[in-house]
Amino acid sequence: MTTFRMLLADTIGDTSGSTVQLVGRTGLRVTLGGDTYTIDSEMLALPMGIVLYRNSVAPDAPAGSAGVCQFAVDALTWAGFAVETI
Repeated sequence: MTTFRMLLADTIGDTSGSTVQLVGRTGLRVTLGGDTYTIDSEMLALPMGIVLYRNSVAPDAPAGSAGVCQFAVDALTWAGFAVETI
């Protein structure tokens, strides 16, 4: 089980040093296994709602696009977001 914590107001991290950073209202920067990925996203109208666009992560990403998105979903869910993926 991954243990998350808030590193900054816009950054969630885990004990392995991986992070998810909210970049404005339309993007996420995910650092996982020493590699950095950008995920297109949008804030939703409902409080703490966000949608992630899976196809915005390169399918040949070393951590795998599904792994990158799942880590982001897990971190955001821990932080109280209602997360949808498209």
